[in-house]
Amino acid sequence: MDSSNTSGRNELDQAKLLLDHCQFEYNDLSDTWRDIERKAQGEIAIVGIFLIGGLTFLRFFIPENLVAFGLIALSMAILVVSALLAISALLVDEVETVQPIGDVREFLKSCSGEDALRAYLDRWEIVNTDLSNKNYRKSAWVLRSQYALMGGVIGLAIGVLVATACGISVSH
Repeated sequence: MDSSNTSGRNELDQAKLLLDHCQFEYNDLSDTWRDIERKAQGEIAIVGIFLIGGLTFLRFFIPENLVAFGLIALSMAILVVSALLAISALLVDEVETVQPIGDVREFLKSCSGEDALRAYLDRWEIVNTDLSNKNYRKSAWVLRSQYALMGGVIGLAIGVLVATACGISVSH
């Protein structure tokens, strides 16, 4: 067997392995993107539920204690901030993409084999790095939103407990 032919095939096999890895990484990053967006959407729904509960409490039960009323109102404001942070994670962000396969074929024809492969793998690296960085930013918004949600829910719970301990009256 010709050794140059064997080494060329090994290089091609390695290049195929690298390309498969890049595609796998891209698919994984895309799944992460969708998971972050689902988490942000779910968090917005949870915030909405607690806001409705807080508004209902304030509408039907007037706390005798202004501290409890203020704490509930402040907690609801924190919940609104939580929703805004989660919405920030959902803002559409332009993401780098890999060229469609038809364009790649044209690109490969215009370059030598090794140069074309290197350029295509470099493009995958740019795309995957960009998507990874944007996933990180999106997840940071969701994390901030979760902290605000926890603070809002804890504040709401304490406000309701204080109002209950001080006695509440039903408004008509």
